[in-house]
Amino acid sequence: TFYRYARKPMGDGLSLALIGVAAVGVLALVRSRLVGWRYLAVLMVLSAGLQFGFALTEGRGLEALREHTVTSGHAQFAELAVALPDSWAVMRDYEDLVAQDIMGRFAPSKPPGTLLLYMLTERVSALFAGPDRLGALGWAIAYSWPVLATLTTVPLYYLALTLFGFSEARLASVLFITVPSVNLVQLHTDQAFFPALFGLCLLLLARTAMDQAQGRRIDGPAVGAGIAVYGAAFFQ
Repeated sequence: TFYRYARKPMGDGLSLALIGVAAVGVLALVRSRLVGWRYLAVLMVLSAGLQFGFALTEGRGLEALREHTVTSGHAQFAELAVALPDSWAVMRDYEDLVAQDIMGRFAPSKPPGTLLLYMLTERVSALFAGPDRLGALGWAIAYSWPVLATLTTVPLYYLALTLFGFSEARLASVLFITVPSVNLVQLHTDQAFFPALFGLCLLLLARTAMDQAQGRRIDGPAVGAGIAVYGAAFFQ
């Protein structure tokens, strides 16, 4: 089997308390009257709290997260991000690099944007790293990507607001942060970046359709939606 059953610790008091506080916060937020950016700001903090809380239940601190970047198959992306110094060359010569069998097993199945997300994170982490750039990248991903994953709530909220109303926008975004794949399948581009990119495309397309239905010019939103769709395809 691809995935095997394994024993996982129940969690210490800190991790369970963090999950509990975040869960209570979610319930309180649902009952609150917050809307717009205030609602989203609180929601994103609670989402990050849930993600870190579930990771801490293994009793290894954030090593439980960082390990995914160095032991899973996707660790190849992190290794390539450190080994390949020129981001522009990767974009320009991606197919050639794949043909030369330089890109490993996973990168050839993805467009260049996936690897570039790792490379961008690595370039930022390298500013604060010592000689172990791969190790620094692992910690940078462990700390930042769960937070970046919360950005999906922004286009999702405004998409539901555009199509339905405030109540539906609040409900859709709060339901998203309780999805198991958001909280338990972490440190993948599929979790940290792609839902937000896809949500942005849907939001811009919806705004374009709404403007057209109301007789307004759609040049701006239509061009924006097209750029978003091509950008999302480049990354995912």
